[in-house]
Amino acid sequence: MRTRLLVFSSIIFIALLANHCGKKDKSDDNNSSNPTPTPTPTSPADTTEETGDLVMSVQVSNSSTAYNLIDRSDPAFEDFRPDSTTSGAPSDLTIYVKKIVLRSSDSNTQTRERVVFEDATGKPIDISGAKIDLSSLFTEFACINSSGEVVELENGETCPCGLDTNDQPIQKDSQDKCPKISKAEGTLPAGKASVAVGAYSDLIVTYLKKAQVKGCVVGNFRDGSLQPGQHTYCTQKDHTTFTASATTMGGQNADFEDQTPELMDFDLSLSNDYPVDSAATIDVTYPIKDNVEIATSGSVRMTLVIDVNRVLRFFNQGRSDQGAGPELPINRSYFYTSVFTSSSFVFVGKPGDIKGYAFVTKACSSITTIPADHECIDNPFVVAGWVTLIYDKDGNPMAVNIMPDDDNTLTVIKGGNGTRNGLDTTYFTVTPSGLDIKFNLGETDTGKIFNVNTDLAIGATDNTAYFEGLRGDSYGKLVLKRGL
Repeated sequence: MRTRLLVFSSIIFIALLANHCGKKDKSDDNNSSNPTPTPTPTSPADTTEETGDLVMSVQVSNSSTAYNLIDRSDPAFEDFRPDSTTSGAPSDLTIYVKKIVLRSSDSNTQTRERVVFEDATGKPIDISGAKIDLSSLFTEFACINSSGEVVELENGETCPCGLDTNDQPIQKDSQDKCPKISKAEGTLPAGKASVAVGAYSDLIVTYLKKAQVKGCVVGNFRDGSLQPGQHTYCTQKDHTTFTASATTMGGQNADFEDQTPELMDFDLSLSNDYPVDSAATIDVTYPIKDNVEIATSGSVRMTLVIDVNRVLRFFNQGRSDQGAGPELPINRSYFYTSVFTSSSFVFVGKPGDIKGYAFVTKACSSITTIPADHECIDNPFVVAGWVTLIYDKDGNPMAVNIMPDDDNTLTVIKGGNGTRNGLDTTYFTVTPSGLDIKFNLGETDTGKIFNVNTDLAIGATDNTAYFEGLRGDSYGKLVLKRGL
């Protein structure tokens, strides 16, 4: 089973740097218009066409700190009490990539696809907190120094584990494994591939639906829900959603509560199709704004981003009217994600800083007039979540991902700046009061956050921001706490 998804909004980085060599493959000419990929990690994209070398690197956006979660001891956040769902960042996550394709859809030429990477069973990207190991993903490596440039090492050395802060190769451990490293400890390795020259409008990544995850989430559920009060739930390997039927998926709350977290199978695209196929894949199409041009001279860098700060979600049977999604069971508890594909996007160029904020708001909705101070007084609904903000290398805001902790209730502040043509940087406006951020959910429904304090220190709180939300009839003042 394969699911195809078109991603508009959306943080793992896969940066693509084309070092154009004008090379030609020597394969049969008949394959040039219909390439047949071979199941190797770096299969050639075409045959007789000129190609450029593509350098691919990966990073993760995951704060991996206590600031990532809503701080229940902070008076600003104590009123947030979800119905049935709580979420956070996993401590460990492994996803599997089977294929990466660049697609050209130039109106003057026939649509074509060029395989950048392919593996029959899928190659892992291993994440632990803010650290990552990519050594299994690639077979040929390029080295990226601390300035973000591709470098050649002396004496023909390679860098499958990346470079340290002194731009020296990081060594494998005693078990011949690469240590997972964070940005502060060095630069991640990069892989090489070849692709035919030309303009490409989309990047298509095929992921296995089946991933592995480990971690815990905490929720202080509201009075009146079926599971009120504060609870901690942790992943358990014997209670996955990869099961034969809806009656056996997951478990009961006691199976997860206050347990030691275990690495468990995890569905990146939870659905009500049973039995779940462990070999099923998801095809995610990422539009590239203004295309990416690979020529016989010069170089291009492109970045794929996946935000994991709210990927791990837990349904605790707190609602009797619906599960975590349509037709999903209400009488089972389970870990899941509904946001993996919507938390990813593509842009041309290498990224700069990444900042993350926990937020909470007392929101009003279904109103006709928004007051000037944006303070919701009558029957407010408390909404909390996370904002990830990505800058380009020149310090300009480039991408945003806004994800509520519980998107199974009032959804008024959620989405990003992705469109069917790629990321739209006009969604950001710098003002004397801070940064204004427009966001959309499926392009047609938009909202806006005003006065974001981008100079806020990690761990500090600011209450000058406010928002006007989705559907055009919601608003509220925002408390932002910097966590990344």
